[in-house]
Amino acid sequence: MGREQQIQISTRAFRDLYLLVIALDDYELDYDTRELVQALEMAIESKLEAMARRQAFTEYKIAEPSTEDRETKRQKYLELVGVHRDWRSQKETPL
Repeated sequence: MGREQQIQISTRAFRDLYLLVIALDDYELDYDTRELVQALEMAIESKLEAMARRQAFTEYKIAEPSTEDRETKRQKYLELVGVHRDWRSQKETPL
């Protein structure tokens, strides 16, 4: 089986899709539609988490190299990607 193709949509369209899926919780849906809504919710949540990780990484990379703010942002990024605190180095390490 081949890799599934990806597409890009605008942020506004993504937000509207999210709001639509959330609104569907207020309706009685048949079993198949409920499964579809749950699958969409999981996909949207996954994408939102990826967006947050990407934003945290970008903030870390553009922060001033010698500031404490950069280390704070690096720690936030490592937390979002699930690197356990015990595995993290206290010194600056390139990602």
